Amino acid sequence: MALKKTQVDTIAQTVYRRYPELGGVTPQVRNQVVGAASANAKSPAGGQYLLTFSGKAMTASGKAMPRVVRVTADANGRVLKISTSH
Repeated sequence: MALKKTQVDTIAQTVYRRYPELGGVTPQVRNQVVGAASANAKSPAGGQYLLTFSGKAMTASGKAMPRVVRVTADANGRVLKISTSH
């Protein structure tokens, strides 16, 4: 089961609120395989998805810096984790 467009849009709105410099960026969506041995898995066997948003952020000195935000979501479109590069 893949994420529906409405679920991706809802996740994207969460990212856009937290990282406005990524507003309008379309994420790359990949299926993540979650092993059965993963005791810390927050999602059932329905699977997880990795959404990657890539853009640029401005530093305090006015220079552009690459910004990558990775979102792990479950099959229901619920955000499990958000991480970013600096």
